[in-house]
Amino acid sequence: MEKEKNSFNPWPYGIAAAIFGVFGLCVWTVKETESHPVQMDSFYFEDYHHVDHDYDKIYKDQKLFESRYQVSVLNKSFLMGQAQPIKIKVTPKVSDREVNDLNISILVTRPNTNEYNQKPAMHAKGKGLFESDPISVKLPGRWQVMSKITIDGVTGFFKNEVNATK
Repeated sequence: MEKEKNSFNPWPYGIAAAIFGVFGLCVWTVKETESHPVQMDSFYFEDYHHVDHDYDKIYKDQKLFESRYQVSVLNKSFLMGQAQPIKIKVTPKVSDREVNDLNISILVTRPNTNEYNQKPAMHAKGKGLFESDPISVKLPGRWQVMSKITIDGVTGFFKNEVNATK
């Protein structure tokens, strides 16, 4: 039995269609990712180059800070549309002295976007209590209060979840 030379062979067309399909999906992926910008993580209050370069020092400072101090965010929820301060309590673990001389920065943000970030100023209220300028949240759901606290040259970073309701 001899093969017919004029018979139809679909393999070349299938291979060409697969190559064009993969190329088309690559183009679609690039266009889709360009329409969703990258959200930078601001947990360390620095750009990632600085964090990457000094991560060992940041990690050691964090462990040392956590061994010396207890940090608590006193806000457990926000009421939408009402201006309210963020309250943070810093308590030393080893001594009884009050912690009032420190540098503290906070960032109130949504977990999935930087669009609603707020950076209120913090003020000492005494006995280790710190209070921010009043903030108002506009969306219900999860919010994060991220803080950077420096005491005696040692820095700690903290992230706390807060829920916003109507």
